Amino acid sequence: MNQKNNFFTLLLSAMILGSCQNPEVTDISPEFAIPLINSSLSIQDLLDGSNTGDVVQIGGDNFITLTYQKEVISTDTIVLVEIPPFFVPQILPTQTVPTPFPPNFRVEKITVKNSKLYLSFESNNVNNITFNLNIPSIKLGNNQLTYARTITNPTGTIPFTFEDSIDISGYNIIFQNQTFTSEYTATDAVTNLPVILSNYILNFPKVDFSYIEGYLGQDVFVLPTEELLLGFFEQWKSGSVTFTEPKIRLRFDNSYGFPLRVSFDTLQAITRDGGNIDLVTNGFGNGRVLNYPTLSEVGAEERTNVTIDKDNSNIVNVLEQVPYGLKYQFSGQANPTGDPNFIGFATDASKIVLAVIAELPMEGAVQDFTLVDTFNLDLTTDNIPEGEAEFKIIATNGFPLEINLQCYFLDAFGQVVDSMFLDGNSNLMEAAPVDSDGRVTNSVQTITFAGFTRERVNKIRKDVTQIILQGRFNSTDNGSINIKLYADYEVQIQIGVKIKPFFK
Repeated sequence: MNQKNNFFTLLLSAMILGSCQNPEVTDISPEFAIPLINSSLSIQDLLDGSNTGDVVQIGGDNFITLTYQKEVISTDTIVLVEIPPFFVPQILPTQTVPTPFPPNFRVEKITVKNSKLYLSFESNNVNNITFNLNIPSIKLGNNQLTYARTITNPTGTIPFTFEDSIDISGYNIIFQNQTFTSEYTATDAVTNLPVILSNYILNFPKVDFSYIEGYLGQDVFVLPTEELLLGFFEQWKSGSVTFTEPKIRLRFDNSYGFPLRVSFDTLQAITRDGGNIDLVTNGFGNGRVLNYPTLSEVGAEERTNVTIDKDNSNIVNVLEQVPYGLKYQFSGQANPTGDPNFIGFATDASKIVLAVIAELPMEGAVQDFTLVDTFNLDLTTDNIPEGEAEFKIIATNGFPLEINLQCYFLDAFGQVVDSMFLDGNSNLMEAAPVDSDGRVTNSVQTITFAGFTRERVNKIRKDVTQIILQGRFNSTDNGSINIKLYADYEVQIQIGVKIKPFFK
């Protein structure tokens, strides 16, 4: 049971549970009159006690909107933008060669986060070698990467292989005009003559970046299926509610510096009556290209809003099937147009954040909308004396909802012992009238009696440990007129029971 999320439960609990607080018995022998409750409740009171948090939004005019929201953070940049391993053969002592990337991946600049450059070569020189490496394409600030070392033939045999690594974390790799420039000198330490190196390789097996700039390919990603539960309706058992202005808003915040097309592979309403029903939208079938920050906006994010409403989808009809939640799963592709001349960027903090927001303004028609709830109510005490009883309920209703109430009394085994009204659902509260704007004009008072014989009272006194509350709601004129719910609507409840005791 989730009483905190249910207007019906809160209202009826206030009405019924007040009778379980060991009320003072006023002796007006030969009958006992037991006042149970005399209070008023507004929607604002009910919401304040319902712990609904940010779900309930109240506008400046007191109009109520239910808002449900869930965020999904996309995969990080290492997955969406990944630098393929690459190497540069050093054939000449000084050379400028084309960038060693696939045709669909054109890099202008990489700021290295945490990586190493591995170099290796073979030499037929017996003497030590004085080796100097300079790479203009790799810089720290304005300084080129340099490496100097005297290399010793470890065994004296030839050829021998030399291998080492250079930490390039924090360096920038610049591919000027799509080229990579590197140079070296190698001389015999004894003769000072040039040494020819063979099988010389500059190897970059894995480059972790904090920033990358260029045309970064057309990688795709798929996120797992998610659900957004609409908890306020979890006890909606039957009947229909038609929302006049429901909306689902999709909010994408993108900090990748290039176009991304996102598509919903799944977008469904989880319903009681129809199972999972596809939300069919106009204009979103081919996905949506997200806004993105430019090269001058690194670190920023751009927002794209997509609204699904009655004008571009079947949302009204779908929600009539009783919405318990939304189910969604989306995928995306980078640079969907495949323009290799487009220069974008990504950082190690780039991501896409999707917020799915369901907005249900409390405006619409309610017809035979039935809610059921169960809670503990132990009447097997001596608070109620043996005898005949009559409950009197006075309701002054400021809600534009007619409420037919039935209460079922259950024993410890969950079996129905009795009901409050033997003739079925009693019209406990008549709906308050509304004007042409759906606003209540005045409250309506309804007085209801429910008589209990001595046998019925005894049965309740001995066996009842639970109560089921069932309410059937209709807006004005049996659900034919749209109504609105405002936070200042109020209902006043007065409940008492009069008992004629049985004297043995």
